[in-house]
Amino acid sequence: MKIKFLSLITVLGLGLSLGACGGDSETTRSSPSPEISSPSPTPTMEAADSVANAEPSDGHAQGGQVVETGKYHLELLVAEEPAGLHIDFFIQEGVDHTPVPDAQVAGQLQLPDGSQKTLDFQYSDADKHYTAYLTNAPAGEYRLVVLSDIRGEKVNGRFTFTP
Repeated sequence: MKIKFLSLITVLGLGLSLGACGGDSETTRSSPSPEISSPSPTPTMEAADSVANAEPSDGHAQGGQVVETGKYHLELLVAEEPAGLHIDFFIQEGVDHTPVPDAQVAGQLQLPDGSQKTLDFQYSDADKHYTAYLTNAPAGEYRLVVLSDIRGEKVNGRFTFTP
């Protein structure tokens, strides 16, 4: 009886040890993207469940919130202006962070009061990034899901900000 009990404890302990060591230490996050043929004019926050989460910048390109997903570097910068919020979104590719000018980019923004607004991002050839503008922006925390289609590849990111 004691041998069976000791054997069981040994097996369980070994299983727990192996399970604890089997974690993934990779820092780049990549998640399956929602299947859409192009950015939907009315994406929902529920679509964000399978997108990568933003993490604070650690010296990346512009100093904004960064999501690294696959070979893409996504970065969000938000600036308050007198009439609203100016939102800059960078999509860069590869180790050298080459700008991606040919993506279709839409954002689903949840405002502090819980209401949602769709943002259409436009690419600026001069500035090498996508921009959107939100007028009459109330104070508080915002949640933004950016849905991008890059040459048929879905690349999405989730960001939270308080201007």
